[in-house]
Amino acid sequence: MGILNGIDTDAWDPATDIFLKVQYTANDLQGKAENKAAMRRHPRLSSADDSQPLVGCITRLVPQKGVHLIRHAIYRTLEMGGQFVLLGSSPVPHIQREFEGIANQFQDHEHIRLILKYDESLSRYIYAASDMFIIPSIFEPCGLTQMIAMRYGSVPIVRKTGGLNDSVFDVDDDTIPYQYRNGFTFATPDEQGLNGALDRAFNLYNNDSETWQQLVQKNMNIDFSWHSSASQYEELYAKSVARARAATSR
Repeated sequence: MGILNGIDTDAWDPATDIFLKVQYTANDLQGKAENKAAMRRHPRLSSADDSQPLVGCITRLVPQKGVHLIRHAIYRTLEMGGQFVLLGSSPVPHIQREFEGIANQFQDHEHIRLILKYDESLSRYIYAASDMFIIPSIFEPCGLTQMIAMRYGSVPIVRKTGGLNDSVFDVDDDTIPYQYRNGFTFATPDEQGLNGALDRAFNLYNNDSETWQQLVQKNMNIDFSWHSSASQYEELYAKSVARARAATSR
């Protein structure tokens, strides 16, 4: 039986996060919109269209994280009329150089910004400001960024692997109970798979704002706390002890 990790929901709470311009809750998403506007000014992105979807990505740029798909997502987002913000760096020299080249290419672009370092306060801004959050990992034992993203109202777009597959369930998957559907997923680690998920996310965002808002609010109310994970561990241990006692009493 696999049990997901949890996040510190006191440390990661948009209602109290001091790094944000405006704190907000699932019941009042105006603050999220204000953070989006403020974050766009920080890296000098265009704020002419408030409804333009903003895709966020915060990651180590290593092969495990699907760097080829992150690179593709940047260009695909631009083609679809969205904005993209990447925060992260790579310990692998050739990957770091590659993304430095992309960053230079888009240095003065009004819709794309690559910030090739880690910045705690900016990471929180990106979680709060982004409408969607992309995690195209090749493998992922558990992953926490998808949980933090949902906590801050950013809808995850993830590859179906490891803990991502256990915590993000596709909004269009009729085999999953509706209340558990919380994002967009794809199976194959290639551009076609990513395009399908990203296209569906953009379509819902652009054409059904009411359903999108309901999805955001639902995600913000999911319990990803360690309390929830600990309760599952306690239940598992209790069952194991009960089975052991039953076996020894025979």
